[in-house]
Formats: sequence, structure tokens, C-alpha cells
Amino acid sequence: MDQSNKTLYVGLDVHKESIAVAYAPEDRGGEVVSLGAIGTRQCDIDKLIRRLESKGATPVFVYEAGPCGYALCAKMSETVPTPDITDEGETG
Repeated sequence: MDQSNKTLYVGLDVHKESIAVAYAPEDRGGEVVSLGAIGTRQCDIDKLIRRLESKGATPVFVYEAGPCGYALCAKMSETVPTPDITDEGETG
């Protein structure tokens, strides 16, 4: 499959002061990569998006819906398609 047609699934654990980031390729059994924590400013989010897009795949963002996650969704929807929302009750 052409790399530009691939997807990176990006998980965001959003907190007031930081966002923990990890991603996995769409291929089953692919390695999950932790990028660690980033800041919550728009420039931090823009840098993350550029970093992921440079891998030649389309990033798809998911995060746990909470007060900080909703604010992030609003910021990111200006740059990328709105992330998918996972309700806290669904995660466990």
C-alpha cells in the first residue's frame, strides 16, 4: 500500500498542563510509539501535527472526552478533521 494512503492512529491523554502522545500504524501488530508529553499551546499542537504528517501517513486523532480534551478538540478542528471522541465510561 502506498505510504500516503496509510493511517497513523494517534492517542492523546489530555491534561491541563500537558498532553501525552502515542501513535500506532494501521497495520495489526505494528509497534506503538510513545512520543512522551507535549505542551498544550496551539504551537505545540501544530508542531505535533507537522511531525506526524512528515511520516507520510494520515494522522487520525483520538482522545478521552473530558474537560481538557474538549478544549483540545476545538483547537485541533481548525487544523485537522475533528478527532474522534471516546467517552470516559467506555474506556473502563
